[in-house]
Amino acid sequence: MTKRSIVFMFALFFLPVSQLYPESDKNKERDIQACEAILGDLNGLVTDRTIKGNANVTAAVNLAFAKFKEKKLGITIDPDLAEDIYNGMLFQCDTAMKQTPVILISPYMIRLYGTHPSIVLSALVHEMQHAKSYFDNTKFFVAMHKSDLENYLYELDSYNIEANFIKSYLSTRGYTLTPFEQFLAKSYEEDHLSNFSFGMLGHNMELAFYLSGIERKKVTYEQKIGLVSKVITDLLALEFNDRGEDWDRYRQTVTPYSALKFTPQVIRNIEGMHGKIKDDENYRLEDHNPGLYARLLELENKFKGMSKHYTGYLKDIQKKYKKVQG
Repeated sequence: MTKRSIVFMFALFFLPVSQLYPESDKNKERDIQACEAILGDLNGLVTDRTIKGNANVTAAVNLAFAKFKEKKLGITIDPDLAEDIYNGMLFQCDTAMKQTPVILISPYMIRLYGTHPSIVLSALVHEMQHAKSYFDNTKFFVAMHKSDLENYLYELDSYNIEANFIKSYLSTRGYTLTPFEQFLAKSYEEDHLSNFSFGMLGHNMELAFYLSGIERKKVTYEQKIGLVSKVITDLLALEFNDRGEDWDRYRQTVTPYSALKFTPQVIRNIEGMHGKIKDDENYRLEDHNPGLYARLLELENKFKGMSKHYTGYLKDIQKKYKKVQG
């Protein structure tokens, strides 16, 4: 199949949401053609037999292209997306599953392709992995849409695929990587994304995996809740040093923040697994487990004094990496 025929094939999968462009905007057709070319280039990379490649990357990209053909996945150019590499692409699915899921792409990302093609391809693969997660287990993906822990794990999974894409395809072909991609790839090589998660996503990856693992342990309900309780106890015992450098103060906040975000859902999951929830729709942690709820409030109150060091530093580091000038 020639590259031109690939591009023509992709043109069938743009959804009407691209009508978000004003009627007077002459850039719409240009952006659609440029987006088609980007898809064609990605397809060419992944199908290039001279590249050793990566099976997980191939699986994500091939599934996305297959869903394009079946018209079960769409591509939409959305001018309302942020003009940065962090929010300039988005996999979107209707939680009620009434609309076709879609990968949204900002005009900023399309125009960035001319000067920084690697980050555009990387971001596209990232969103294709989200699409794969959706199609692999749609009901679970939708059900976990509001779960902070599951959303984080899905995001980490997509960054894992993105890092492998950078390593196996972009570096192989000599693409010039953006600082964001360099950070991601280096963390993947050195610590399996732990540092990237800590610095860019603002979460302690090891804690997230540990909490998620508690749910799957083949032990009693009381033992699982005891393990969660110990996490909170240990964090409450930590002393916060407000005199260090920005990074030193920030690193002290990431773990308690992650615990506050992830622990309530873990407790609910454990209670659900062990038949402790009779009315799922009206579940309230403070009613089902008032003891742990009170201790989480205590941790939250402790974290309030540190929160400015968390949000301020995280915003600064994200700002450093997410904007690339075209």
